[in-house]
Amino acid sequence: MSFIKSLSWDLEIKNDVDGICKQFIYLDAEFKYISGDIIVPEGLEKVEWIPTNQLKNLDIVPPSVKLFKRLGYLN
Repeated sequence: MSFIKSLSWDLEIKNDVDGICKQFIYLDAEFKYISGDIIVPEGLEKVEWIPTNQLKNLDIVPPSVKLFKRLGYLN
């Protein structure tokens, strides 16, 4: 991947699945796919490609909803 630009950042404080209150930081950036396989880093829950018209069917965290609305992917 090749970095293009930073888009935004946001944060959310909430109880995680383990019941402990945590601060989540969302760093949004635009990248260009060049080649190779996508690797899921340790500790990351899931990575998958989603068509933008299916985003409305997902349970998306509030900071991502805000980003997707700004990008025009959600109403």
